[in-house]
Amino acid sequence: QLTALPSLSPVRIAPTSQATGALQLRDQVRHAIIAGDGEAAVTRAAELARRFPGSADAQAVLGDASFAVGDKPAARAAYGRAARNPMNGEAAAALADSYAAQGDWPRAVGLLDHALDLGMGRVPWVLAARSVGARQLGDAEEAMSYALAAHELEPMNPLAISALLAAMPDDGSAARAELEAKLRSLQSR
Repeated sequence: QLTALPSLSPVRIAPTSQATGALQLRDQVRHAIIAGDGEAAVTRAAELARRFPGSADAQAVLGDASFAVGDKPAARAAYGRAARNPMNGEAAAALADSYAAQGDWPRAVGLLDHALDLGMGRVPWVLAARSVGARQLGDAEEAMSYALAAHELEPMNPLAISALLAAMPDDGSAARAELEAKLRSLQSR
């Protein structure tokens, strides 16, 4: 369920000189993607990853280039390597989302926990996803805890509301009815 986002950078500013630094290589990869030159993007991204093997950013750029040429397995592998970098909570959460979409909840939960350890604990969608993961693994108490945390951070977030509704017992309570009405209202906008 990966999708490419459009760029706001004009193609005409694409660098043409030989890149010497990491930022220049990264920019060349991005410009090659924008220009539709997937082969050049992958070649430059692979060079960046070889030159900076411990860099999560280099792996993420390689993932972007691989995705741009339609090689989703290679993109997923590069994003996975980026997620293993201890400083990249966003990549871990994104990879967890991919595993969740495949129904691999043990892996998704492990990556979400890693993302939370890296500071993603104030991101409502990560907490909501962790709630869903807990529910999928049969831990109702943990599911409620994460759902409440997501809802407290952003009470009007549809993902947080949905996670809270999924974690709550279906007992017809006034709180549940209020949340359902709020979610319907947000979805109708």
